[in-house]
Formats: sequence, C-alpha cells, structure tokens
Amino acid sequence: MKLSLLSTVAAVALLAMSPTAFAADLAIDPPMMADEAPTGTFEGAYVGIFGTTYLGAGQYGVGGELGYNLLPAESVLLGFELSGVVFSTGYDPEVWFKGKLGFTADSFAVYGFGEVGAYFSGGGATQQYGLGAGAEVFVADSVSLAGEVGMRAYVGNSLANPHAQLGVRFHF
Repeated sequence: MKLSLLSTVAAVALLAMSPTAFAADLAIDPPMMADEAPTGTFEGAYVGIFGTTYLGAGQYGVGGELGYNLLPAESVLLGFELSGVVFSTGYDPEVWFKGKLGFTADSFAVYGFGEVGAYFSGGGATQQYGLGAGAEVFVADSVSLAGEVGMRAYVGNSLANPHAQLGVRFHF
C-alpha cells in the first residue's frame, strides 16, 4: 500500500511539472477587433489646406482656411469659414467668407453653403458670390477630409462658374 501511494504521489508530481498543456490550460488569443472609427467632433475651430479648380477653365490653385463649427442641436451643423486662394495658372488671388448649414452623423457631415468673396487684380477688388454643397469625414481623431462643389459668379451676374475643392482640416 505504501508503494502504491508513493508511486501515485510521484506520478501526480511528475505530471504537474510536465510542460504539456491540458485542455483547461490552452491559451487562445482573442479574435482581432476592427479598428474603431475616429472619434473627432465637428464642433469647434479648425484650420485647413486645400486644392481647388474652376471646372472647365483649366485654373488650379491652393488655399488655406480658418473656420469654426457649432452643433446647436444634435446632428445639426452651423459653421463659418474664411479662406484664401492663390492660383498657379493665371487667375488672381481670391478671399471668401462662407456660411454653412448641414447635418452630422458620427464622423461624417454633409452641408450646403453660401459664400461671398472677392478677387484682387490691379489694386482693386471684384466682388463675387457662390452657392454649393460639401461633405466631410474624419480620418483620425482631429483630422478630416473635406470636399466641396459649387457655382460662383460676379455680383450682378447669374451663377455660372463651377468650382470644386478637396482638402484636409485639422480640428481643435
């Protein structure tokens, strides 16, 4: 009996120290989780850079913008923006003030806008206005991509000059 008890204790001790895994000891890695969507907010100040063109006119430029968005109600976007553009293809520099109204859903926004501006040529300014629509999506917590299309015209004329811009915005 002593020998059988001693051999049982020795066998259990050897099994406990062995490197083999038992079913209860299997290590299973948890499944890979998809990256979470960016958690940025459209409310607050932003600065941005963009490329722009007057469609069909062969005019291309780069610009900068400074803006501020409010969310006065859930999913409602109200924003204001000041931007400037310098063209590399012959058009004179432009400055624009834009007001926008739209809707947000998670990290995505769509909006309509109205704008007034001027281009500067030969020491004078020629007034312009425009209407359009845009969309913006967060690609990181404080970085978004924005695209806009619209029509512009000189004050006193009908909207006739289609334009588009695509840029990146940095939110604070």
